[in-house]
Amino acid sequence: MMKIAIVNRYFPPSKASTGDLAREFADQIAEVIPSADVVVISTDAEYKGGWSDGKTIKTEVIRTPSYYDGPNQLLRFTSGLIEGRQLAKKAFHEADLVISMTNPPLINLWMGREAKRANKPLIEWTLDIYPLALHTSGRLSSRNPFYKWLKAQVSLHPPHYHLFLGSGQQHKVQESMGYVTPYSIYPCGFKQKPPKSTLPKWKHTDHKDAIWIGYVGNIGEAHSLDALGRFCKKLPSHIQMVFSSYGAKSLKLKKLLKDQENIHWVNSMPDSELLHLDVQLVSLLPAWTHVSVPSKAVSSISLGIPILFIGEKASDTWQMFHKAGWHLPEDFHDEVFEQVLQGFTSEEILHKQEIASNLSAAIKDQIDTSIADLKTFIENYFHPR
Repeated sequence: MMKIAIVNRYFPPSKASTGDLAREFADQIAEVIPSADVVVISTDAEYKGGWSDGKTIKTEVIRTPSYYDGPNQLLRFTSGLIEGRQLAKKAFHEADLVISMTNPPLINLWMGREAKRANKPLIEWTLDIYPLALHTSGRLSSRNPFYKWLKAQVSLHPPHYHLFLGSGQQHKVQESMGYVTPYSIYPCGFKQKPPKSTLPKWKHTDHKDAIWIGYVGNIGEAHSLDALGRFCKKLPSHIQMVFSSYGAKSLKLKKLLKDQENIHWVNSMPDSELLHLDVQLVSLLPAWTHVSVPSKAVSSISLGIPILFIGEKASDTWQMFHKAGWHLPEDFHDEVFEQVLQGFTSEEILHKQEIASNLSAAIKDQIDTSIADLKTFIENYFHPR
């Protein structure tokens, strides 16, 4: 029996969104390739912040040690390199084929090498592009010899197949890394629409006629604290904003907005409560365009909730979902902000909700097509015609 390993640093019960993505993906692979034995290779790391959907784990899970999750960037980077090497070695020892996500950072450095050494196929599901993210975050200059070496090494050992989050990301990898591999587009974050919950506590009855915007997820280095802060401070009283967030900039934003009466904070927001939102806010700093693609946009659209996107129009988020959303540039001015607010009418929100619901079916079709293409690649690799 063919054995397939799916690799990610985090896996439930660790409360990381990528852990839930890995679990969902493992279940999907096991369903479409029932003849394969699917195993998850992860670490014992606990994610600080976030939440897990708590669903049943159906696959075997093998965990390797994690080492450091503190604030020291050098220790985190070093720990990530060690963990990535361990995960890669374990995965190729256990399985005939490895599907790797991109956490810990630079795990692709080790995955490519181990695939070549073991003479086994590697598939990468690119959630973030490394080592480009190290340059984008400001940790390493593009002229840094170590950065150049990392980039050359990763380019030297590309995966046999790629799953990209969008076509813009695919072009970014091709242009920046200099290799072309077979691929398919596999958006991450798709959610099945659950029954709508009763009125959640955060949706106060004294604001029942207000427009409710939500931000659910990470506020980290790929997001603009300044843009989110300016946006929230400019909101009129008939628009209420609720955050269920975590990440490096979440607490800073909460302190920045502490005096805003129409800003609310909750620890977690189940999918059934998401359906009480009118709009979901999604952001991405311009420098991170294509390096990361926010999964919360896919989650929102798949639930029939339109988005307000603060970022570049060239991003995959806006290219895929512009018909079901509103746009603000990261450096938006008052005039542009007011124009967007004028579009926040009950009729327009309802119209974009309908578009989002239609796009949800298209996302599901894209995911199904991508998985079918991946299955064909795997079958042809092991049983060439």
